[in-house]
Order: sequence, then structure tokens, then C-alpha cells
Amino acid sequence: MHLATRGSQLALWQARTTQAILGEEHELLIVKSSGDLDRTTELARFGSIGIFTVEVDRAVLDGRAAVGVHSMKDMTTTLQEGVVLAGCLARGLVEDALISKDGAILDELAAGSRVGTGSLRRGSMLRAARGDIEVVPQRGNVNTRLAQVLEGDLDACLLARAGLERLGLADHISEVLGVDRFLPAVGQGIVGITCREDDSETRAIVESKLRDPDAWAAALAEHGLGEGPGPLARAALVREEVRLGRRGLARVRRRARRGVRRQVQALQRVAEALVVLPVLLLAGPPAVPGAVALRAARHLGALGLAVEAAVGSLGRCVGLLALALALALALLLLAALRLAALALGCRGVGIVR
Repeated sequence: MHLATRGSQLALWQARTTQAILGEEHELLIVKSSGDLDRTTELARFGSIGIFTVEVDRAVLDGRAAVGVHSMKDMTTTLQEGVVLAGCLARGLVEDALISKDGAILDELAAGSRVGTGSLRRGSMLRAARGDIEVVPQRGNVNTRLAQVLEGDLDACLLARAGLERLGLADHISEVLGVDRFLPAVGQGIVGITCREDDSETRAIVESKLRDPDAWAAALAEHGLGEGPGPLARAALVREEVRLGRRGLARVRRRARRGVRRQVQALQRVAEALVVLPVLLLAGPPAVPGAVALRAARHLGALGLAVEAAVGSLGRCVGLLALALALALALLLLAALRLAALALGCRGVGIVR
């Protein structure tokens, strides 16, 4: 059985890792992709993120190979007709990494620093994080891009942490960029395995030997969120694949506690308004119905705001509806009390005095 793959060092690492699981008797078929043949055009100008995968899958479709081995962040969410994603290896680290020539982290880079990336996604997040640096389009494999920084052509570059780890280049990482700041690409860190849809024998082998359950679940979830090319970033957090660190976890916990506290306070205001409103209507001096109405209106307004805070976006509609209904009931109650007072021939209601 042949395994189709690109010829870059990282692609060969992925293919040889797959080969080791299946057995050394299976051979590699090196394929040149459109992205490999054209190393000068910016990736965004190709109009598709499938430029590194189409030729590999074409080798699978025409029978030259039984499976295709891909970096899943290069794959389109809709595959070529006749090809299916059948498996994937265990996921690597998902974060992006910054490599700078002097070891500086992103926030320490001087204004005007030239930072290379071939990704629209990374470029957009770089500009959002540091609007005072220059984002430079970068092409080539991992070693080529790394050399551009080490030799001084660029001040820094962004690469996938998983690729650097797999090639033994992690010592060059200046900073691991957390997912709360730089959201990974779809399938980043996952090696995807494709085969022909009608090749039931190969599919059975791949599904039994080359389908890590956690990576498979994440791949399906991330690819299922959208279709088509583009720099869209999505990440499914499975178990401990994304590590926020102590500070990140503490921030999440503090925000969660604040959110729960606000909801509890809002619900308390709802309960208070529901109790106080009838008391006001009964105990307020009927001789001054304006004062009663004013106090009632204040509590009705608090009730509407509290309902909105308690139940979120739906509360806007629910709060307004509750306000309108409660106000109508209050007016009816006031009218009934006034009629009762007139019927008794007194200026007030005895139980109030």
C-alpha cells in the first residue's frame, strides 16, 4: 500500500509516523503540490487553502496511492468528490509560536519590527495585538522561514508550535502564543488520513489503526463549524489539548463567578419586586394615587431590568412583556380600590388607615 505525501520535512515526518503505525512494508509516494511548485505567490492569492492537498488526494483517486497523509490545517472542509477523511493521528500542541532573532516575546518587539507569516489568520491577529509592527508575507517550509529570522531578514515569524516540536526545533521558540489571544486554525496539530470513499478495505484499516478518538472528535467538530476556504479560526478543546495555564484558568474562573453572582443578584431583585409591588398597591395612601403609581412604576421598572439581567437576551422581550402586564394589573387594582372606597362612602380604605 502506498501513502501519498508532500516532500517537505514536516510532511515526511507525518507520513513516516503514519507508516510506522501501519508497517514499514507500506511505501511513501512523494507528490508535488501547487503550493510547493509556486513558492513566491502569497498563499491568500491562491483563493483556496487546498493547494497543499489537492494533488495528494488526486494520487489517491487515480490509484497511485491508497491513502493520503495531510496536515489538517491545510485541508478544505469539503474534500474532493470520491475522497473521505477516514482517520487522524493523535493531536499535537495546537498553539502558534513566535520565533524572534533576539528571543524577544511579542509585546517586547520594537515598533516597526518585521514579522513574517504566510497565514491571513495569523496576520490579522498580529495586527490586532500589535498594530505598530509590519506583517510580512512569508513562504517556504519551516526551516526556510526559521532561517529568514535567524539570518536577520526578518525580526520574527509565527509558526505552528506542533511543527516545530515534531522537527526538533522547539528550542527556537521565543513565546508560545496562548489560544485566548491567537486562536488556532481548524485542525491545527492534527495529521489527517484520507482514502477513496469506495475503498472499504483501506477505510477499515485506517479506521482501526489510524483514528485517535480525541483528535477525531476535535477534527469533526472544527470542520463541522463551517465550509469553504479562508482564514477562519476554530478550535475544539478536548481534554487537556489546550492549556490556558494558571493565569488563564484563574481569569476564566473569576469571570464565571462574577457571572453567577450577577444572575443571583438579578433573581433576588425579581423576587423583591414581586413581593414589594402588591404591598405598595395595598398599603399606599389611595388619596394620593399618583404616589402609589410612581412607586409602583419604579418597582415595575426594576422588575423588568432584573428579569432582563437574569435571563439574558430573551429577558429584553420577557421584561417588557412582564412590565406591560404588571402595569395593567396595577391600574386595574387601583381602579378596584377606588371604586370600593367610593362604595363605602369614605375617602380612604379603612384597612390602609
